[in-house]
Amino acid sequence: MRQRWLFAIWGVLLALIVYMANTNVLPEHFDVRRVPGGDKAGHFFLLGVASLLANLALKVREWRLGKLRLLRGSVIVGTLITIEECTQIWSPNRTFSASDMFWNFAGIIVFGRIARWHLSRLPKPPPKAETRPLDQQ
Repeated sequence: MRQRWLFAIWGVLLALIVYMANTNVLPEHFDVRRVPGGDKAGHFFLLGVASLLANLALKVREWRLGKLRLLRGSVIVGTLITIEECTQIWSPNRTFSASDMFWNFAGIIVFGRIARWHLSRLPKPPPKAETRPLDQQ
């Protein structure tokens, strides 16, 4: 349950950053472009953490397409950020960047794998005991 709240809070933070960037009111001290590689690192970590939290909230469930296993949280985050990035084409305050998309997906994939690894290390719950009505025991 805690992962869902963390994912929701992170999603609100990301939405706020997108809104502020779209309306050109992002505070100057948040301008990571002044740091060499800062913009790309920002894309990597912001979307990576979103992927990590989404996948943990969804208990690392997958969709299967033949032999391909896709983490649901990663697909959802990837779809939403692709839509958001493409809307920048029409924004006067933003610029679409294939490089940003690359770093978005790099973060989503890397942190999705971290979520899968983390869940695999947790102890498995014991199987549920079979219960029968008292009159059948």
